[in-house]
Amino acid sequence: MPKKTVIGELEGERLIVENTWFSGIRLFHGEKMIGVNNQIFSVSKDSPLIRKEIVVGGVSRLVEVFAVALLTVKIQLKVDGQHLAGHRL
Repeated sequence: MPKKTVIGELEGERLIVENTWFSGIRLFHGEKMIGVNNQIFSVSKDSPLIRKEIVVGGVSRLVEVFAVALLTVKIQLKVDGQHLAGHRL
């Protein structure tokens, strides 16, 4: 089964989003999985599938994962409302 991966870097720390058809979408901060959503379809680009607060460089940051998934998957990774990696939805 194909896997789609989006990788972003924030102040030297990696944020990784992985999506597969049967495992849903997962958010990693470094090697640690910090969020998961098992929705099969996502048709709204305005509501995040995953929302997590993380601390980077001593500062709390809001990480959001957006995806539009019908026939293909487009993933956007935002931090504090700003695009970090992936598609611009």
